[in-house]
Amino acid sequence: MNLAGTDIALKTRYEDALSDYRPIFTSYKDKKQKESGGMGGIRIEMNSDTGVKIDTGREKGVLDTSDMPRFDHPVHTFKDAITPAIADFGLLGIFSLAAFCRSICAIFAI
Repeated sequence: MNLAGTDIALKTRYEDALSDYRPIFTSYKDKKQKESGGMGGIRIEMNSDTGVKIDTGREKGVLDTSDMPRFDHPVHTFKDAITPAIADFGLLGIFSLAAFCRSICAIFAI
């Protein structure tokens, strides 16, 4: 999991990247709201004379998100992956050697 970058620290890496992205996206959202001229939302009006009126506050159009800032996924470098994997490989080698020695001792009844 360390080598593939899917270890337990993956959650923390993404949370940190999202914390860095949040103010960038919030400023983009605020800029788009100022351009469109409203907060969005739905207005429901009930009147005994005219009945029920539902208004979205703006005309139905296409929202241009081509200039939206992209979320950059956290980078997991080879150095970050290999450091904890060295200990895992060491333990794997020791346990394999111990199992091999145990089987040799059982075969020759030592």
